Formats: sequence, C-alpha cells, structure tokens
Amino acid sequence: MPEAPFDIVGLGVATVDDFIVVPEYPAKNTKRPVIDTVRQGGGSTATALVAAARLGFRTAQLISLGRDELSRFVRQSLASEGITLFENPDALDAEPYHSVIIFEASAGP
Repeated sequence: MPEAPFDIVGLGVATVDDFIVVPEYPAKNTKRPVIDTVRQGGGSTATALVAAARLGFRTAQLISLGRDELSRFVRQSLASEGITLFENPDALDAEPYHSVIIFEASAGP
C-alpha cells in the first residue's frame, strides 16, 4: 500500500488574534498609548496542526480563505510551519475570525 501524503489533515477555521498592550486599561472617554502589539494565528484546528508539524508530522488543512490581509497572514503563518493548505476556490470573500485583545502591562504576564 502506498504511503499517505499526510499524517494529519484538519478541517476548521483559522483565527487571527491581535494583542495590544497598554500601560493601564483606559477609563471611559480617555486614551492610553500602546506599548506593544503582537499578531498571532490561532483556532483549534490550526493550533493543533502547528503542534503536530513541529513534532514532525506531515500536516495539511482544508480551509476557506479570501483575498484580504488577514487571509494572507494565515496563509503565510501556516506555510511557514510547513502546513499544506487546500483552499476552497469558491470562498474568495472568506475571512478568518479576528479578535483584538487588550492587556494591561501593569497586570503582569
């Protein structure tokens, strides 16, 4: 029997999380400077596939991504981890879920 091309194939959405660090959470109608920003990919399926790829498994994901900047980020992030993407060609307007998370620097890690 020929060897399968992948050890693990996932089906699921991708997410993009933007983490924003501020000195303290702003009170209503006030502003605070941003200390740092970090963008990370996520989603249960993508996170599990990244872990598996880092352990040496051959991984792929069936996914719907569009042409927007967040979709490009997901493509680049997963490709850099060695994950092969099989995209839905009929989903040109699809977008990953996107979250913005604000952290207070004073709260610590």
